Amino acid sequence: MNTRIVNFFIFLLGLIPVLFFIVYVGKYTINIPFLDDSLYYTECLLDVNKSKSLSEAFWIFMKQHTITEHRTPISKFVAWLIYKTTGSLNYTILAHLGNLFLGGMLWLFWRFFKKHNWNLVYFLPIPFLIFQMQTFENQFWTICNWTYYPIGFLQMLVLYYLSYQQKHNLRYAILFAVLATFTFSNGMFVFLPALLVLLFQKRYKETGIFMGVGIACVALYFSTYKPSPIAPHQFSLTNLV
Repeated sequence: MNTRIVNFFIFLLGLIPVLFFIVYVGKYTINIPFLDDSLYYTECLLDVNKSKSLSEAFWIFMKQHTITEHRTPISKFVAWLIYKTTGSLNYTILAHLGNLFLGGMLWLFWRFFKKHNWNLVYFLPIPFLIFQMQTFENQFWTICNWTYYPIGFLQMLVLYYLSYQQKHNLRYAILFAVLATFTFSNGMFVFLPALLVLLFQKRYKETGIFMGVGIACVALYFSTYKPSPIAPHQFSLTNLV
């Protein structure tokens, strides 16, 4: 059978989960905060509007979650941009923007397949795995789709840029690693596989630079750290290791 025809049918089959996801999420996403979304975003915006300096606003965005220790300034800043642009905090827009990162992951996989001229038959399962509704709650709960999905996308970007030794790729990788760190606590682990890639490539100078940035990010993340009131514990370097 003609390769173009096969690729066309693969493309159509791959669209099925994507289109179902778009229709389903578009139909049921409403502009109402879910569970602790209000504590996460609304309270932050109120405090930022009362801030008297950029420094004060920065640390409000960096403030830990009311319940847990996570720092999520990236999503809070996006929520603030929505508020400034539309005049209100629209949770529907925020949720849809978070879900877009799934599309970003699919695009990166597609780009990688095309770059290496791999058979697209092996690409077909990927959209079904990415756009699956088993974790449907994540699509509507803005805290979830703004903490889990961006990390996957940003970590893929970091490894993608480090895989190809081109000018400025290291800078892009560092930028996306920093963004991943302050998207959610799990994001800081992007530095571990990134360092392994650099060591494998015998890029020892770049390894040192990346390690230095990683240490600085982790130090900033845990600055003014306060244990969760739900599960109080003493912070110690031993437990962290």
